Amino acid sequence: MTRSILLTKDTDETIRKNAEKSGRAFIVPFKPNTYVWIIVNHKPVRTLCMDVGLHSIQLNGRWYDWEEIENLGGIFESEFDALRSM
Repeated sequence: MTRSILLTKDTDETIRKNAEKSGRAFIVPFKPNTYVWIIVNHKPVRTLCMDVGLHSIQLNGRWYDWEEIENLGGIFESEFDALRSM
């Protein structure tokens, strides 16, 4: 049975290169189950990042497209970054 594995510096180089070539290697901006900040009604709001996909992100149970997040004002790791962006 094939299982998911974590890519680390110790992962075989051929496995890493194969993942890159096949397009299965992604860098996600936020880890699931961490808190992030978004701008809503000109105020920073702390939300839970539940899942991250290629075209969208799930915050507090609702899926947002990356374009929606950009229109809201962005998504930030800290409240200070969110306040500075306003």
